Parts: sequence; structure tokens; C-alpha cells
Amino acid sequence: MLMWQTTAIDAEEVEALAGRARGAAECFLRVDKKGGVILCEQGKAPKGVAEKRLTPLWSVGRFGPDAGPWIFLVGIWTPADWREEPAPPSTASF
Repeated sequence: MLMWQTTAIDAEEVEALAGRARGAAECFLRVDKKGGVILCEQGKAPKGVAEKRLTPLWSVGRFGPDAGPWIFLVGIWTPADWREEPAPPSTASF
């Protein structure tokens, strides 16, 4: 998964940048109007767009373009010997 960070604040401009991605892409504008984020599967970031490669460890809840307008990213440094622990069990209720 790739995350592209841009200073673009116009929805159409961010969507045009996402058009450079291959596969599914999701666009988000920062609430503080300081830029946008594009999550995509593959592609090469356009000029002036910062690219970070992400490795999802586990996910729960809704995801994808129909999941909703918000994205939350939490990054916590962990010691190397803790990084291979399994994901916690799902807390879904039945």
C-alpha cells in the first residue's frame, strides 16, 4: 500500500493526482486545509507528491471507497523483537 501526501487542497486536484495510481485509490483532504492524502495500491507518485510505503499489519472495520470520509492512521514504534507478534483477536460482536 502507498500513501501519497500532497499540499493540494482542492478535491478535483487531489483526485487528478490519484488518477496516476494503479488499482484502487482513495482520496482524503485534511480538515485543517493544509493538504491531502491519497491511499493507493500501486503507482509512482507525481512530481511534488511525497510517497510513503505502508505495510498493514492488520485491519478491522470498514475500508475502501465506500467505508466513509475519515481515515485514522496510528503509528507506534515497537522494539524489533515484538514486531512478529500476531494481531489481537477481533472484538466483533455477534
